[in-house]
Amino acid sequence: MKSVRTHIFCYDDYRAYSDEVRKSLADTPRCQVMSFLTTEELLSRIEKDKGRQYCKIAIIGLHENREHIEMVEWLTAEIKKRDHTTGLILLGPPEKIDEIKKAIRFNIVAYIPKNANYLLRVSNTVKKFVSEHSIEILRRRRNYSLYLFMLVLLLSLLSVIVIRFILK
Repeated sequence: MKSVRTHIFCYDDYRAYSDEVRKSLADTPRCQVMSFLTTEELLSRIEKDKGRQYCKIAIIGLHENREHIEMVEWLTAEIKKRDHTTGLILLGPPEKIDEIKKAIRFNIVAYIPKNANYLLRVSNTVKKFVSEHSIEILRRRRNYSLYLFMLVLLLSLLSVIVIRFILK
């Protein structure tokens, strides 16, 4: 199996964390980290990379104010509407992480507080999501092979039965 290419989209309107994430994930050659300053750029890139051939993860940073949380709630719904296979990771202030979990409940892979070890948590979450994506690909291939095997087995059984009646 060839290695899965991972696209990581960072929505970082203040460039607070995207460079750090890029540096921490730079050692993996299968990872491509892209940062975006506007939601339009992010959504158009997700629309462009739509499909199953890539593992896609969007990392979104949150701020203190309530308006930004509402905008991120809209953004997560819009990302899932455009490509439902994209995983979402939310970075937020440690004291607001419970409020963020209550406000944005659906379709989130991980809520990570932005503290001293957030890069390690982001890296581990990305690896977990990539592994799940690879397992899903292997599951689809296994099912396809199993269906094909059953079809060949059924056709060979039918041909044996037909030949048996013809030779009698």
